[in-house]
Amino acid sequence: MNQIGKIDSSSSVAPLPEPPILKLPNELLIQILELVEGYDGRNPEEVDDWTKFNINDIRNCRLVCRRFHNLASSMLVREVRVSCRYRSIRRLEEISSRPLIARGVRIVKVDLARMAQTSNDSMHKLAAGMAVEFLWALRIQLMRQVPRNHKELSTASSCLDDLVWFVLHAHQRCDLGFLPELRRYLDDTSQYFYSRSPERDEATTTLVDKLHRDFQKLVVEYEEFKGGKFARLVGAALAKMPLATIRFEDPDTSYKWMKRLASHLLELGTHAALDECLHHRMLPLPVLRGTGECRDLNIVPEVAAAIHAAGGTVNNITVALDHQEEAPLSPPGEMRDSTQFNRLLSRFKYRWFDRSLLTDVRAEKGISRRTVFSFSGRCDMERLLVGSNLVAAGRARMQTTDITQLLDISTVYPKLQEMDLDGVCFRRADLLELARNLPPVLTSIRISNAYLLDGEWGHVFDALREKSYTAGVAFETLWAGDPNGPGARLPRFVSEEARGKWKEAEMYVMGRTTTNPAWRDVWLTGGVLA
Repeated sequence: MNQIGKIDSSSSVAPLPEPPILKLPNELLIQILELVEGYDGRNPEEVDDWTKFNINDIRNCRLVCRRFHNLASSMLVREVRVSCRYRSIRRLEEISSRPLIARGVRIVKVDLARMAQTSNDSMHKLAAGMAVEFLWALRIQLMRQVPRNHKELSTASSCLDDLVWFVLHAHQRCDLGFLPELRRYLDDTSQYFYSRSPERDEATTTLVDKLHRDFQKLVVEYEEFKGGKFARLVGAALAKMPLATIRFEDPDTSYKWMKRLASHLLELGTHAALDECLHHRMLPLPVLRGTGECRDLNIVPEVAAAIHAAGGTVNNITVALDHQEEAPLSPPGEMRDSTQFNRLLSRFKYRWFDRSLLTDVRAEKGISRRTVFSFSGRCDMERLLVGSNLVAAGRARMQTTDITQLLDISTVYPKLQEMDLDGVCFRRADLLELARNLPPVLTSIRISNAYLLDGEWGHVFDALREKSYTAGVAFETLWAGDPNGPGARLPRFVSEEARGKWKEAEMYVMGRTTTNPAWRDVWLTGGVLA
């Protein structure tokens, strides 16, 4: 930076094309420059050097421009992720302290996987989540040390099965020190698998030590932000971001690790290795699901109340719990590359909720009638909407694979005006009952990525017509399935009579898909009921 400060911008060669960040107004760039100085203040010399420049110097000198872009672009973001880590909280507060920067934030993702909750068993949930990451990291470490030998690969799989049992057993005993025990367990079992290569034990032990240190550090920060402190800090920051959508997420860490494992296995080049590791025992570990794990969503209304207390307004809230569940997986057949492998994995990746997620925490003062709530997965709608007293809102988007949770929606959510159903799987009788029970004030309904297991869409359209939802009904990306299974004759999903009731609608019945020949896609684009 000292060398950059000596460069005269007038003598610099012609500047390179401006990065997108320099297309912003000077007023905003000045605020960004101040933010860069504050955020990168660990090196006082760099801060002093930046004070020597003005916006014109930055625009005209390619070296200064490149340096400024590298420092500032990471701070000028539309999306911010926050969790109960010191560094994460500090960055969110830095951004919120700059009004012009804060107004540019559009999405704030709150990580529920490492969240400081107030429940007594929250520490055990945190330990279980860390166990998932630990075992996947260990699994990849083991597989990287496996030669191209199908027999030894099977031995590694058996060893991992023992590790899964051990961690499940430790978690059920609520033993917060299970990671040291797991390390000792590895020392005992490693002789079975690593007897010929003792040096490999050192790599595994190093990995265990690193993950254990990460866990201990997380516990310290976790304790710091318990008791509502995290919600207050995040709420105060979000109150200064009026255009931000709050997205509460539970990232699927196992899916990330599975993709890494797949990349390594594909490098082995043996079809037998793929067959072995695509077996059911190589699918995501059932640590969270097997122990009855669910996320405590008290943080949702707590953050809403904190935003209101700080003088802000809640505009959009999204709750998305993404998990990978176990599913039987057949041998890959002719699959040879990572693209086909990832496509195969995506068939078994779906969202799910456990029941009783949210206790009765009143946060109605932070909720406006314009607030839009989005819920992803299987959820207990009555407890999620009534229990948190969110029925004052007029709009909601709901993603669920279990439509039975929505059948009593007129009672649970009587003031609902707009509804967006995404990823719904249902039978015709369930959807007809839902149509009959829709709230009377509902003016718009949108169904996307829906699966109809039996019957035809014409009956669904007729039921919606009877409810007089004519102007605001839209259907996109609808699927209909053959209940007789693969190989059976595909029925006609939409009758000629039903087609005649649509105007200005494009309907396409596509051919058989590569994932399942029993499905066909019915696209209804831009159609409204006549």
